[in-house]
Amino acid sequence: MKNYFFKKIQKFFYKNLKIEYESLTRYPFETIQDFKWNKSLSINNLIYNSKNVNGSEYGNFLVLCLGKAGSTWLASSLNLHPEVTCSVGIDHPVNSLSYPYNQDLINKYIDSIRTNNAVRYGAISLDKEYSKRVKKSDVNHARYAAGTIINEHLDKLNINIDIPPRYNIEDLYPVILKELKEIPFFKGKYYGNVHGMDCRRFIESLKKNKNSYYKNLKVVDLIANPIKRMESIKNAAILDCKLNFGNYINIIENFINDNKILVKKIENDFKVDFSNINNKIILHNYYFFNYPLVHAQDIVSLNVPKINFELIKNDTSDFKKLFNYLTDNKIYYSQEYENEVFSDSMKGFGRHLSNEEHTDTPEDIFTSWSDWEKTLFLNVVKQFNLKSFYNKYGYDLSFLERY
Repeated sequence: MKNYFFKKIQKFFYKNLKIEYESLTRYPFETIQDFKWNKSLSINNLIYNSKNVNGSEYGNFLVLCLGKAGSTWLASSLNLHPEVTCSVGIDHPVNSLSYPYNQDLINKYIDSIRTNNAVRYGAISLDKEYSKRVKKSDVNHARYAAGTIINEHLDKLNINIDIPPRYNIEDLYPVILKELKEIPFFKGKYYGNVHGMDCRRFIESLKKNKNSYYKNLKVVDLIANPIKRMESIKNAAILDCKLNFGNYINIIENFINDNKILVKKIENDFKVDFSNINNKIILHNYYFFNYPLVHAQDIVSLNVPKINFELIKNDTSDFKKLFNYLTDNKIYYSQEYENEVFSDSMKGFGRHLSNEEHTDTPEDIFTSWSDWEKTLFLNVVKQFNLKSFYNKYGYDLSFLERY
Protein backbone atom coordinates (compact mmCIF):
# COMPACT_ATOMS: atom_id res chain seq x y z
CA MET A 1 0.00 0.00 0.00
CA LYS A 2 2.83 2.35 0.81
CA ASN A 3 4.31 1.58 -2.65
CA TYR A 4 1.10 2.94 -4.19
CA PHE A 5 1.45 6.33 -2.47
CA PHE A 6 5.18 6.50 -3.25
CA LYS A 7 4.47 6.00 -6.94
CA LYS A 8 1.69 8.61 -6.96
CA ILE A 9 3.90 11.20 -5.27
CA GLN A 10 6.93 10.32 -7.41
CA LYS A 11 4.91 10.78 -10.59
CA PHE A 12 3.72 14.20 -9.42
CA PHE A 13 7.13 15.55 -8.51
CA TYR A 14 9.00 14.17 -11.48
CA LYS A 15 6.45 15.86 -13.69
CA ASN A 16 6.28 19.23 -11.93
CA LEU A 17 9.57 19.88 -10.19
CA LYS A 18 12.05 18.66 -12.85
CA ILE A 19 14.87 18.34 -10.36
CA GLU A 20 18.32 18.53 -11.92
CA TYR A 21 20.11 15.56 -10.42
CA GLU A 22 23.57 16.74 -11.47
CA SER A 23 23.33 19.43 -8.77
CA LEU A 24 22.19 19.49 -5.18
CA THR A 25 18.48 20.36 -5.24
CA ARG A 26 18.91 23.12 -7.80
CA TYR A 27 15.58 24.05 -9.33
CA PRO A 28 14.70 25.58 -12.68
CA PHE A 29 13.99 29.31 -12.51
CA GLU A 30 10.35 28.71 -13.48
CA THR A 31 9.77 26.44 -10.48
CA ILE A 32 11.16 29.04 -8.09
CA GLN A 33 9.08 31.84 -9.60
CA ASP A 34 5.92 29.73 -9.66
CA PHE A 35 6.27 29.20 -5.93
CA LYS A 36 6.96 32.84 -5.13
CA TRP A 37 4.05 34.08 -7.24
CA ASN A 38 1.59 31.43 -6.11
CA LYS A 39 -1.71 32.78 -4.75
CA SER A 40 -3.74 30.83 -2.21
CA LEU A 41 -7.16 29.58 -3.21
CA SER A 42 -10.00 30.83 -1.03
CA ILE A 43 -12.08 28.13 0.60
CA ASN A 44 -15.11 30.45 0.51
CA ASN A 45 -14.89 30.67 -3.27
CA LEU A 46 -14.48 26.91 -3.56
CA ILE A 47 -17.53 26.28 -1.38
CA TYR A 48 -19.53 28.93 -3.25
CA ASN A 49 -18.68 27.35 -6.59
CA SER A 50 -19.62 23.86 -5.42
CA LYS A 51 -23.14 23.02 -6.51
CA ASN A 52 -25.69 21.44 -4.17
CA VAL A 53 -23.49 21.71 -1.09
CA ASN A 54 -25.12 20.24 1.99
CA GLY A 55 -26.95 22.56 4.38
CA SER A 56 -26.02 24.42 7.53
CA GLU A 57 -25.06 21.49 9.76
CA TYR A 58 -22.55 22.55 12.38
CA GLY A 59 -20.08 20.49 14.36
CA ASN A 60 -17.62 19.37 11.68
CA PHE A 61 -13.98 20.32 11.37
CA LEU A 62 -10.92 19.27 9.39
CA VAL A 63 -7.33 19.94 10.42
CA LEU A 64 -5.34 19.59 7.20
CA CYS A 65 -1.77 18.36 7.51
CA LEU A 66 0.96 16.67 5.47
CA GLY A 67 2.15 14.81 8.54
CA LYS A 68 5.03 15.02 11.02
CA ALA A 69 3.59 18.20 12.50
CA GLY A 70 2.09 16.80 15.70
CA SER A 71 -1.11 15.50 14.12
CA THR A 72 -1.40 12.43 16.36
CA TRP A 73 -0.90 14.52 19.49
CA LEU A 74 -3.49 17.08 18.39
CA ALA A 75 -6.13 14.51 17.42
CA SER A 76 -5.64 12.66 20.69
CA SER A 77 -5.75 15.90 22.68
CA LEU A 78 -9.01 16.94 21.06
CA ASN A 79 -10.39 13.47 21.68
CA LEU A 80 -9.78 13.83 25.39
CA HIS A 81 -12.79 16.13 25.58
CA PRO A 82 -16.00 14.10 26.15
CA GLU A 83 -17.98 16.14 23.61
CA VAL A 84 -15.45 15.87 20.76
CA THR A 85 -14.76 12.83 18.58
CA CYS A 86 -11.74 13.22 16.33
CA SER A 87 -10.02 10.67 14.12
CA VAL A 88 -6.47 10.92 12.81
CA GLY A 89 -5.20 10.14 9.33
CA ILE A 90 -6.96 7.59 7.15
CA ASP A 91 -6.74 4.65 9.51
CA HIS A 92 -9.57 3.50 11.72
CA PRO A 93 -10.79 5.98 14.40
CA VAL A 94 -9.68 3.70 17.23
CA ASN A 95 -6.21 4.97 16.34
CA SER A 96 -7.13 8.29 17.94
CA LEU A 97 -8.15 6.60 21.16
CA SER A 98 -4.76 5.09 21.91
CA TYR A 99 -3.56 7.71 24.37
CA PRO A 100 -2.95 6.90 28.06
CA TYR A 101 -6.21 8.29 29.43
CA ASN A 102 -8.51 6.29 27.24
CA GLN A 103 -7.39 2.67 27.57
CA ASP A 104 -10.74 1.81 29.20
CA LEU A 105 -12.51 3.52 26.31
CA ILE A 106 -10.48 1.51 23.82
CA ASN A 107 -11.50 -1.71 25.56
CA LYS A 108 -15.17 -0.71 25.58
CA TYR A 109 -15.02 0.20 21.91
CA ILE A 110 -13.30 -3.04 20.97
CA ASP A 111 -15.89 -5.00 22.92
CA SER A 112 -18.64 -3.24 20.95
CA ILE A 113 -17.33 -4.51 17.61
CA ARG A 114 -19.34 -7.55 16.60
CA THR A 115 -19.60 -7.13 12.84
CA ASN A 116 -17.68 -5.62 10.00
CA ASN A 117 -20.05 -2.62 9.92
CA ALA A 118 -17.88 -0.82 12.45
CA VAL A 119 -14.78 -1.15 10.34
CA ARG A 120 -16.10 -0.58 6.83
CA TYR A 121 -14.77 2.97 6.46
CA GLY A 122 -11.45 3.37 8.24
CA ALA A 123 -8.64 1.54 6.52
CA ILE A 124 -7.14 -1.30 8.56
CA SER A 125 -3.84 -1.16 6.82
CA LEU A 126 -1.50 -3.37 8.82
CA ASP A 127 -0.87 -6.95 7.80
CA LYS A 128 -0.26 -9.73 10.29
CA GLU A 129 3.42 -10.05 9.43
CA TYR A 130 3.96 -6.42 10.37
CA SER A 131 1.96 -6.89 13.56
CA LYS A 132 4.27 -9.69 14.66
CA ARG A 133 7.26 -7.37 14.52
CA VAL A 134 5.73 -4.73 16.76
CA LYS A 135 5.29 -4.98 20.51
CA LYS A 136 1.99 -4.01 22.10
CA SER A 137 3.95 -1.52 24.18
CA ASP A 138 4.38 0.38 20.91
CA VAL A 139 0.66 1.16 20.77
CA ASN A 140 1.47 4.89 20.87
CA HIS A 141 3.13 4.55 17.51
CA ALA A 142 0.23 5.67 15.40
CA ARG A 143 0.31 2.99 12.71
CA TYR A 144 0.12 0.12 15.18
CA ALA A 145 -3.16 0.52 17.00
CA ALA A 146 -5.86 0.30 14.36
CA GLY A 147 -4.85 -2.73 12.33
CA THR A 148 -3.46 -4.91 15.08
CA ILE A 149 -5.89 -4.43 17.97
CA ILE A 150 -9.06 -4.69 15.91
CA ASN A 151 -7.88 -7.72 13.93
CA GLU A 152 -6.87 -9.54 17.10
CA HIS A 153 -10.29 -8.88 18.59
CA LEU A 154 -12.17 -10.05 15.50
CA ASP A 155 -10.04 -13.21 15.35
CA LYS A 156 -11.11 -14.06 18.89
CA LEU A 157 -14.75 -13.63 17.88
CA ASN A 158 -14.16 -15.81 14.80
CA ILE A 159 -15.27 -12.94 12.59
CA ASN A 160 -13.61 -12.79 9.20
CA ILE A 161 -13.66 -9.46 7.42
CA ASP A 162 -12.15 -8.15 4.24
CA ILE A 163 -9.61 -5.43 4.91
CA PRO A 164 -11.22 -2.25 3.57
CA PRO A 165 -9.40 -0.77 0.60
CA ARG A 166 -7.71 2.57 1.02
CA TYR A 167 -9.56 5.45 -0.55
CA ASN A 168 -8.10 7.96 -2.94
CA ILE A 169 -7.12 10.84 -0.69
CA GLU A 170 -9.29 13.30 -2.61
CA ASP A 171 -12.31 11.08 -1.86
CA LEU A 172 -11.71 10.93 1.87
CA TYR A 173 -13.84 13.79 3.13
CA PRO A 174 -17.21 12.01 2.73
CA VAL A 175 -15.66 9.07 4.59
CA ILE A 176 -13.58 10.36 7.47
CA LEU A 177 -16.39 12.33 9.09
CA LYS A 178 -19.23 10.03 8.04
CA GLU A 179 -17.60 7.06 9.74
CA LEU A 180 -17.48 8.89 13.06
CA LYS A 181 -21.16 9.72 12.89
CA GLU A 182 -22.37 6.30 11.72
CA ILE A 183 -20.48 4.15 14.22
CA PRO A 184 -22.93 4.07 17.17
CA PHE A 185 -20.20 3.84 19.78
CA PHE A 186 -18.84 7.29 19.00
CA LYS A 187 -20.82 10.10 20.51
CA GLY A 188 -19.99 13.79 20.39
CA LYS A 189 -21.33 17.21 19.61
CA TYR A 190 -18.36 17.93 17.35
CA TYR A 191 -16.74 15.55 14.90
CA GLY A 192 -13.44 16.13 13.18
CA ASN A 193 -10.34 14.70 11.60
CA VAL A 194 -6.65 15.62 11.70
CA HIS A 195 -4.28 14.63 8.87
CA GLY A 196 -6.89 12.90 6.71
CA MET A 197 -5.68 15.00 3.81
CA ASP A 198 -3.45 17.96 3.01
CA CYS A 199 -4.38 21.37 1.53
CA ARG A 200 -3.87 20.46 -2.11
CA ARG A 201 -5.75 17.17 -1.84
CA PHE A 202 -8.51 18.96 0.06
CA ILE A 203 -8.91 21.35 -2.89
CA GLU A 204 -9.14 18.34 -5.23
CA SER A 205 -11.70 16.74 -2.94
CA LEU A 206 -13.78 19.89 -2.72
CA LYS A 207 -13.94 20.18 -6.50
CA LYS A 208 -14.67 16.49 -6.98
CA ASN A 209 -17.15 15.80 -4.17
CA LYS A 210 -19.41 18.80 -4.62
CA ASN A 211 -22.40 17.21 -2.90
CA SER A 212 -20.59 16.07 0.22
CA TYR A 213 -19.47 19.26 1.95
CA TYR A 214 -21.03 21.32 4.72
CA LYS A 215 -21.22 25.07 4.29
CA ASN A 216 -20.13 25.57 7.88
CA LEU A 217 -17.20 23.15 7.86
CA LYS A 218 -14.28 24.53 9.90
CA VAL A 219 -10.94 24.04 8.17
CA VAL A 220 -7.44 24.88 9.44
CA ASP A 221 -3.93 23.89 8.35
CA LEU A 222 -1.46 22.46 10.89
CA ILE A 223 2.15 23.48 10.25
CA ALA A 224 5.42 23.00 12.11
CA ASN A 225 9.02 24.23 12.22
CA PRO A 226 10.62 22.93 8.98
CA ILE A 227 13.84 21.81 10.70
CA LYS A 228 12.08 19.88 13.44
CA ARG A 229 9.75 18.47 10.82
CA MET A 230 12.63 17.18 8.68
CA GLU A 231 14.15 15.54 11.74
CA SER A 232 10.81 13.92 12.60
CA ILE A 233 10.43 12.66 9.03
CA LYS A 234 13.89 11.12 9.22
CA ASN A 235 13.11 9.46 12.55
CA ALA A 236 9.85 8.07 11.20
CA ALA A 237 11.69 6.65 8.19
CA ILE A 238 14.26 5.04 10.50
CA LEU A 239 11.41 3.27 12.29
CA ASP A 240 9.89 2.21 8.95
CA CYS A 241 13.25 0.72 7.95
CA LYS A 242 13.65 -1.00 11.30
CA LEU A 243 10.27 -2.70 10.88
CA ASN A 244 10.48 -2.80 7.04
CA PHE A 245 7.04 -1.23 6.90
CA GLY A 246 5.58 -1.44 3.39
CA ASN A 247 8.76 -3.07 2.10
CA TYR A 248 10.46 0.27 2.78
CA ILE A 249 14.02 -1.07 2.79
CA ASN A 250 13.72 -2.29 -0.81
CA ILE A 251 12.17 1.00 -1.87
CA ILE A 252 15.15 2.88 -0.45
CA GLU A 253 17.68 0.50 -2.00
CA ASN A 254 16.04 0.66 -5.40
CA PHE A 255 16.10 4.45 -5.30
CA ILE A 256 19.83 4.42 -4.47
CA ASN A 257 20.53 2.01 -7.33
CA ASP A 258 18.51 4.13 -9.77
CA ASN A 259 20.57 7.21 -8.92
CA LYS A 260 24.13 5.89 -8.86
CA ILE A 261 25.62 8.91 -10.63
CA LEU A 262 24.13 11.30 -8.09
CA VAL A 263 25.19 9.08 -5.19
CA LYS A 264 28.75 8.95 -6.52
CA LYS A 265 28.89 12.73 -6.84
CA ILE A 266 27.70 13.21 -3.25
CA GLU A 267 30.19 10.62 -2.00
CA ASN A 268 33.03 12.50 -3.71
CA ASP A 269 31.96 16.03 -2.77
CA PHE A 270 30.83 15.45 0.81
CA LYS A 271 32.46 12.14 1.81
CA VAL A 272 29.03 10.71 2.63
CA ASP A 273 28.89 7.04 3.58
CA PHE A 274 25.90 5.52 1.81
CA SER A 275 26.33 2.21 3.58
CA ASN A 276 24.69 4.08 6.46
CA ILE A 277 20.91 3.72 6.20
CA ASN A 278 20.41 7.21 7.66
CA ASN A 279 22.17 8.78 4.68
CA LYS A 280 20.10 6.72 2.28
CA ILE A 281 16.97 8.00 4.02
CA ILE A 282 18.16 11.62 3.79
CA LEU A 283 18.79 11.25 0.05
CA HIS A 284 15.35 9.74 -0.44
CA ASN A 285 13.66 12.46 1.63
CA TYR A 286 15.17 15.27 -0.44
CA TYR A 287 15.38 13.86 -3.96
CA PHE A 288 12.28 11.68 -3.99
CA PHE A 289 9.91 13.70 -1.79
CA ASN A 290 11.80 16.99 -1.31
CA TYR A 291 9.85 17.67 1.83
CA PRO A 292 10.95 21.28 2.61
CA LEU A 293 9.48 22.55 -0.64
CA VAL A 294 6.48 20.22 -0.49
CA HIS A 295 5.54 21.53 2.96
CA ALA A 296 5.91 25.15 1.85
CA GLN A 297 3.81 24.54 -1.28
CA ASP A 298 1.06 23.00 0.82
CA ILE A 299 1.02 25.92 3.26
CA VAL A 300 0.63 28.47 0.48
CA SER A 301 -1.94 26.60 -1.61
CA LEU A 302 -5.09 27.26 0.48
CA ASN A 303 -6.19 30.38 2.33
CA VAL A 304 -7.25 28.96 5.70
CA PRO A 305 -6.02 29.69 9.25
CA LYS A 306 -2.50 28.32 9.83
CA ILE A 307 -1.97 26.61 13.18
CA ASN A 308 1.57 26.78 14.60
CA PHE A 309 2.05 23.37 16.22
CA GLU A 310 4.77 24.49 18.59
CA LEU A 311 2.50 27.21 19.98
CA ILE A 312 -0.52 25.00 20.67
CA LYS A 313 1.73 22.26 22.10
CA ASN A 314 3.51 24.57 24.56
CA ASP A 315 1.05 27.37 25.30
CA THR A 316 -2.27 26.56 26.96
CA SER A 317 -3.85 29.81 25.78
CA ASP A 318 -3.05 29.05 22.12
CA PHE A 319 -4.44 25.53 22.42
CA LYS A 320 -7.60 26.90 24.01
CA LYS A 321 -8.03 29.40 21.16
CA LEU A 322 -7.82 26.58 18.61
CA PHE A 323 -10.23 24.39 20.58
CA ASN A 324 -12.77 27.19 20.88
CA TYR A 325 -12.44 28.03 17.18
CA LEU A 326 -13.04 24.43 16.08
CA THR A 327 -16.03 24.09 18.40
CA ASP A 328 -17.57 27.52 17.78
CA ASN A 329 -17.09 28.49 21.45
CA LYS A 330 -20.05 26.24 22.27
CA ILE A 331 -18.31 23.58 24.37
CA TYR A 332 -17.12 24.10 27.93
CA TYR A 333 -13.33 24.12 28.11
CA SER A 334 -12.59 23.02 31.67
CA GLN A 335 -9.38 23.30 33.65
CA GLU A 336 -9.56 19.53 34.18
CA TYR A 337 -9.55 18.98 30.41
CA GLU A 338 -6.63 21.35 29.93
CA ASN A 339 -4.66 19.58 32.67
CA GLU A 340 -5.09 16.28 30.87
CA VAL A 341 -3.95 17.70 27.53
CA PHE A 342 -0.83 19.24 29.07
CA SER A 343 0.00 16.39 31.45
CA ASP A 344 3.39 14.66 31.46
CA SER A 345 1.82 11.57 29.90
CA MET A 346 0.82 13.49 26.78
CA LYS A 347 4.04 15.43 26.22
CA GLY A 348 5.78 12.83 24.07
CA PHE A 349 2.69 11.13 22.72
CA GLY A 350 2.70 10.29 19.02
CA ARG A 351 6.48 10.29 18.64
CA HIS A 352 7.99 7.61 16.41
CA LEU A 353 11.16 6.44 18.11
CA SER A 354 10.50 7.44 21.71
CA ASN A 355 7.58 8.51 23.88
CA GLU A 356 9.83 11.08 25.54
CA GLU A 357 9.47 14.66 24.42
CA HIS A 358 12.52 16.09 22.66
CA THR A 359 13.69 19.45 23.96
CA ASP A 360 16.32 20.22 21.31
CA THR A 361 15.87 23.59 19.62
CA PRO A 362 15.77 23.87 15.81
CA GLU A 363 19.29 25.28 15.93
CA ASP A 364 20.48 22.33 18.04
CA ILE A 365 19.01 19.93 15.51
CA PHE A 366 20.47 21.78 12.53
CA THR A 367 23.91 21.88 14.16
CA SER A 368 23.79 18.11 14.66
CA TRP A 369 23.32 17.49 10.93
CA SER A 370 26.21 16.62 8.63
CA ASP A 371 27.54 19.26 6.23
CA TRP A 372 25.77 17.46 3.40
CA GLU A 373 22.38 17.45 5.15
CA LYS A 374 22.81 21.12 6.05
CA THR A 375 23.61 21.95 2.43
CA LEU A 376 20.52 20.14 1.16
CA PHE A 377 18.27 22.06 3.50
CA LEU A 378 19.96 25.43 3.00
CA ASN A 379 19.77 25.17 -0.79
CA VAL A 380 16.00 24.83 -0.68
CA VAL A 381 15.66 27.58 1.94
CA LYS A 382 17.74 30.04 -0.08
CA GLN A 383 16.25 29.33 -3.50
CA PHE A 384 12.67 29.73 -2.30
CA ASN A 385 13.35 32.32 0.42
CA LEU A 386 11.78 30.01 3.00
CA LYS A 387 13.35 31.92 5.89
CA SER A 388 11.14 34.90 5.14
CA PHE A 389 8.24 32.62 4.23
CA TYR A 390 8.21 30.82 7.60
CA ASN A 391 8.79 34.05 9.51
CA LYS A 392 5.23 35.06 8.52
CA TYR A 393 3.95 32.12 10.55
CA GLY A 394 6.02 32.73 13.67
CA TYR A 395 9.13 30.69 12.89
CA ASP A 396 12.50 32.37 13.38
CA LEU A 397 15.13 30.81 11.13
CA SER A 398 17.51 33.77 11.31
CA PHE A 399 20.29 31.59 12.76
CA LEU A 400 20.65 30.01 9.30
CA GLU A 401 22.32 33.23 8.14
CA ARG A 402 25.47 32.06 9.95
CA TYR A 403 25.81 29.12 7.57
